[in-house]
Amino acid sequence: MATVRTATARFLGDQASIHTRRRYKKDIMTWQRWCSEFGVHPLDGSAVNAGLFLEWMGDRYTRSSVLSRFSGVSRWFDYLLEHGVIKGHGFRNVAKPSRQRRLLTFQLPSEDELLAVMDAASRLGPRWEWLVGMVAYCGLDCAEALRIRSTDVRTWEGRTLVKVVSRRGNAREVPLDGRLELVTLGLAGLFASTSPLGPPVASKWASERLCALSREATGRTITVQDLRRYAVLRQAYRGVPVSIIARWLGHTTDEWVRETLGMVAPVAEVTQADVLEAILVASDEHVDRAPDSLIGGALPPAG
Repeated sequence: MATVRTATARFLGDQASIHTRRRYKKDIMTWQRWCSEFGVHPLDGSAVNAGLFLEWMGDRYTRSSVLSRFSGVSRWFDYLLEHGVIKGHGFRNVAKPSRQRRLLTFQLPSEDELLAVMDAASRLGPRWEWLVGMVAYCGLDCAEALRIRSTDVRTWEGRTLVKVVSRRGNAREVPLDGRLELVTLGLAGLFASTSPLGPPVASKWASERLCALSREATGRTITVQDLRRYAVLRQAYRGVPVSIIARWLGHTTDEWVRETLGMVAPVAEVTQADVLEAILVASDEHVDRAPDSLIGGALPPAG
């Protein structure tokens, strides 16, 4: 049987992304902090303690952050259970609040603020200007943008496309236009195929640098996520369907985009009256298809 320290190290090490490892580590530390404050053993993950932990976080973090932290600790307990460190836990038995995302437009950069951030980035060089543009206009995160090489840029039917690979290895292409297209083509022609088009830095450091740039340019912090939401909002205002925006971002469903824009799923807007009015039941008079009354005849006899 593995020790807690060894199992925890393996649990974190099994995560493919360094960002996920860091997040789970912070989640576990948040749980340990709560346990220390209330005199609870860190391995006592009973349903009662899980519920109290959930309430405690609810007074300190946003709903999405609470659910994210709670999920990280729950996964850690699952791993400890699987490897025999503990005999059980109650995190899976606790009713969690539903996840809600809503777009706070007052937090997003205005057109003038974004131009100011782009101008500040351009003073650091074209590679930084390109990075901000890929995040704010194409919805990429820094890690995706920093993986792009000159061989990922191509022209198709007069349009410039950039191949983007997600952390999970899924590839997609995004179109470029305007100054961002010119900067991209310029960088692609300048650097070797093995060199990144963006600045040669780690994604975490790049994200922090963009936050610092936004403070210098606008007097307030604009995060990478704010820039990405700005890209989503621009496309939504232009009338682009939610499903197209989701695929553009590399998502397999449009759930995140709908939640981000404060839109409910279409099925949530359907009433029972709509169902009764719209569902069609074929009558026996229909000769172009098997009538509903014969469906039962195709079933095996009862008994």
